[in-house]
Amino acid sequence: QIGSRPRRRPGRVDHLVERTCQYFRQRAPHLGKRVDIVSEISECPEIPISAQLLDWAVENLIKNALDAVDKDRGVVRVSCRHDPAQHEIEILVTDNGRGMGKAAQQRVFDPGFSTKARGWGMGLALVRRIVEEYHRGRVDLVRSVEGEGTTFRIRIPAV
Repeated sequence: QIGSRPRRRPGRVDHLVERTCQYFRQRAPHLGKRVDIVSEISECPEIPISAQLLDWAVENLIKNALDAVDKDRGVVRVSCRHDPAQHEIEILVTDNGRGMGKAAQQRVFDPGFSTKARGWGMGLALVRRIVEEYHRGRVDLVRSVEGEGTTFRIRIPAV
């Protein structure tokens, strides 16, 4: 699908997010992580989405959260809810990992930037493209405190 415009079809973001959380709950022990993945999913209306791409974006945020957790007891919280007043669906991914300093926060969506020793640093740049270009939404870094954790938010129009 690289280079082509993905087709959006009616889908349920709440179901997609819960399936992705379940996938990581099953996979986390194999990654050698002692992390609880807590999901708080509210019912959302069906909206036009590219399920494959949006799933990849949510997976990337959860994977980054899991990578950031280096404590004995890690927690990754994922929420999904419909905000009818704002006409949008909001997905939050929060971890209690190592967090980022101000310099990293300013560059986090830049292609090629990474806080990891390995990797290409393309994940969050692609998440932004998937959310903003293909779903007409927004993705942002809500909060990151060194030693406390990080929260990312995706907002997608629900109209």
